[in-house]
Amino acid sequence: MPRRPQTRHPHVTIILCTINRAKSLAVALKYIEKLKYSNFDLLVVQNGPDNETAALLSEFKDRTKIHFRFVQEDRRGLSFARNRGVKESTGDILAFTDDDCYVAPDWLDRIAEAFKDPDIGFVGGRVLLFDPEDAPITIQLSQTHKTYRPGRYVIAGEIHGANMSFRREVFDRITGFDTRLGAGRKLCPEDSDALNRTAAAGFSGVYDPSVVVSHHHGRRGAAAAAMDRVYAYGRGALMMKILLGPNTWMHKLAPIKPFLGNIKRTPIYIVWEAIGALLYLKLCMADLVRPPHKAAGLAPAPVAALGAPKLQTPHFAKPDK
Repeated sequence: MPRRPQTRHPHVTIILCTINRAKSLAVALKYIEKLKYSNFDLLVVQNGPDNETAALLSEFKDRTKIHFRFVQEDRRGLSFARNRGVKESTGDILAFTDDDCYVAPDWLDRIAEAFKDPDIGFVGGRVLLFDPEDAPITIQLSQTHKTYRPGRYVIAGEIHGANMSFRREVFDRITGFDTRLGAGRKLCPEDSDALNRTAAAGFSGVYDPSVVVSHHHGRRGAAAAAMDRVYAYGRGALMMKILLGPNTWMHKLAPIKPFLGNIKRTPIYIVWEAIGALLYLKLCMADLVRPPHKAAGLAPAPVAALGAPKLQTPHFAKPDK
C-alpha cells in the first residue's frame, strides 16, 4: 500500500501508562528528560486514581522543560490506558514504554531512524535487565536485526510492549488494543496481538537492537515464577485469537512452531498455554451475549481476529493542539 514520505525528524509522542508506581515512574521520567531527540512530547496516562502519582505528575509538569501532558483513564487495564493514549496523542510516531523502564538517551533517535522506511509500521528493540539481582524475565536481549514482512506472524515476546513504536496511521487500520487483554485483565498479550494485527493490515515491521530500554521490574523468586505462568497464559490466548480469526491457514498455523519449542523446553507450558487459550475463548463467548467493553471510543470484535476486514476501524485523528 502507498505510504507518505517520512520526514527526517518526525514528531514522536511517547505514551507511558502508569498505575500505582510513583517511585519507579519518577525515575523513568528522569531518563526521558535526558533524551537527545528534540521533536517529541510525553503523554502519561494514569490508569485510575492515585494521589501520590497525581502529585508527582503535577510537580513534574511545573518544572520540566519537555512538552508534557497527563490524563487519567479510570477504566482499569493497560489496553484501556494505551487506547486513551493513542486517542490523546499528537505525534506521527507513537512510542510506548512502561513506568518501570528507563530509556536510552538515543532511544527516539534510533526509532526515528527505523521509521525512515515509509513501509515500516512498527518497531521494537532490546529490553535489558536493569538490576542484575532481578529475575531474567520480561527482557529481550537479542542483538540480531529482524524484519517482518506484511502478514508475517510476530512471535509473542520477540517485541515487548515496554519498547514498541507504531506509525500513527496504523491505528486507522486496526481496532486499537484489545481491551480483553493486557495488564489488569486476566490475559496479557495485548502488545503481541496489536503487532500481529498491524502486520496483517499490510505493514512491515522491524526489531532493531539499537533501540534500547532497561527494565527495572523488581521480580524475584516466587513473583518471577508467577509472572512466567501469566505470560504462558497470554501466549495461549494469542494462539486462540489467531485460530478464531478470519486468517489464512498460514496465519493460523504460525504459532505452532514456537508453541512446540516451549513444550520441549518446559512441558508445563502446554498446560498453561491451554488454560490461556480456554480463558480467551470464554471471554469471546461472553461477548456474544453482551457487548464488549469499549475503550477510548472503540471496541474489539465479538470474535477478535487478525485484521478482520469487516470491522469498522475508528479514525484516530490528531486532537486539536
